[in-house]
Amino acid sequence: MRMAEPLLRARPDVAMAGARPGEEKLPNSAVWVLNVHLRYRRGLWRGIVFCGVLGVLFSCAARPPAGAAAPLNHTQFIGSHNSYKQAIDTGLLQLLAADSPALAASLEYEHPELSTQLDLGLRSLELDVFYDPQGGLLSQPLGLTWVSDARPLDVSALQSPGFKVLHVQDIDFRSHCLRFEDCLITLRQWSRRNPRHSLVVITVNAKDAVIDRPGFAVPEPFDRAAWVALDQVLRTTLGDLLVTPDDVRSTAKTLPEAIAGGWPSWQAMQGRFMFVLDEVGEKQAQYIAGHPALRGRAMFVNAPKGTAESAVLIINDPITRFDEIQDAVRQGYLVRTRADADTEEARRGDYHRMRRAFASGAHIISTDYYQADVNFGHAFQVQFPDASYLRCNPVLAMYCGMPLGPAARLDGSQWRLTDVWLNAQRSETPPESERPVYGLSLNADGHVQLRLDCNRGRATWHAEPDATGLAGDIRFSAPATTRAWCESPPWGAAIAQDLMHLHRFELHNNQLQLMSHAGERRYIFEPDTETAVSTD
Repeated sequence: MRMAEPLLRARPDVAMAGARPGEEKLPNSAVWVLNVHLRYRRGLWRGIVFCGVLGVLFSCAARPPAGAAAPLNHTQFIGSHNSYKQAIDTGLLQLLAADSPALAASLEYEHPELSTQLDLGLRSLELDVFYDPQGGLLSQPLGLTWVSDARPLDVSALQSPGFKVLHVQDIDFRSHCLRFEDCLITLRQWSRRNPRHSLVVITVNAKDAVIDRPGFAVPEPFDRAAWVALDQVLRTTLGDLLVTPDDVRSTAKTLPEAIAGGWPSWQAMQGRFMFVLDEVGEKQAQYIAGHPALRGRAMFVNAPKGTAESAVLIINDPITRFDEIQDAVRQGYLVRTRADADTEEARRGDYHRMRRAFASGAHIISTDYYQADVNFGHAFQVQFPDASYLRCNPVLAMYCGMPLGPAARLDGSQWRLTDVWLNAQRSETPPESERPVYGLSLNADGHVQLRLDCNRGRATWHAEPDATGLAGDIRFSAPATTRAWCESPPWGAAIAQDLMHLHRFELHNNQLQLMSHAGERRYIFEPDTETAVSTD
């Protein structure tokens, strides 16, 4: 399956002035390609590009929303599912489809290299590992003998001892890093190039399922020696880049006790990786055995809430388990869910599961479609509304670190203009020094007061938020304004003229966006801290 090329787009809400090479600054939201800072000088709007395409000069990787002291669980980020996976050979996929169409359909996806995904801004990955202490267990994939046009496969990595990374033995065996250690080396090297990157969470599946068909490789079961070896390769390869349960638990007796006092901040976890064992039952019990509260272990586990080892929960169905996810998020657990599965949503162009995942407040949203895929007749893509992969958590915080509640409502809030987009193109907009003269105050009595440069205006407003409280419909009446002549560019007149046509609002990453239904007009505001009244 061909992956669509990433869209190169300029992001309107990020500036990197003062960033050091490899440093992830703390702007309003994640950015992965281009960073533009606008300055107003003698009536001319000048765009100064600070960050070259894909971070030639600076790291353009995802960075935390505003507030470096914000706890990890006050954010929400998007990651990939089976992140190592390359496409199955076309002939082999067709052969599988003849035997099991559903199976073949579920395997028809692929990903670029791990470092490319991280460069795009993803901050969660998934690796499937097979235990192969002697080497060679998976070095002769049966699928290669079934088709004559298979791509060459370098099996040398499969012949050496150590954990292997692939999806399904003998069938779905193509991987960007066949050895687990090579995957970790890729992560380490990328981190060294981007030393101030935000935390990357990697889930690990321990694969030992047997396919009961002639000729298929029989995986080694995971036992105590396997878990010891897995922890060892993590610690040896990543060293101090690894965030362990001991780091989070600190002096607390259990992990729930530790996270009840708050997760470490994004700043404290910069430049590091955190691994989560995505297993339950016997495998999880084996990993915990002898390590109460995961003392001395390298990975977190998907343990039931309330147990001494529970800090991260994997709840993959955000539709039927929506309330369960929200409850866990509010209790301080870190939660992973999925926006799509088995290519089903992508084939239908169905975004319902994605929207529920976003609204649930689950911190990690796993997907196969962070890049637009057009192979099913439409461009299915999972991103946040501002085309980023990292934002403030909609359940816990509108501004990262600020509790959701009265502060997240529009009532009584005051805003100043930062950007205007028309027909998907960014227009010239006020520089920092000019922003206070363009803005609006959404009074709790249903009136809106407008600052239109040297003019003032007044209208009425009414909003109907959706279930998250962070988006919904909004209506403004025709404003009554003063009509003095102003020397500055005529943004005040444009705001007054467009106000009645802005019917949609979104709150995220410390911004208010007002949009027309068709999206051809979009006004972006930031909190007006100079004139705003308290919204506590």
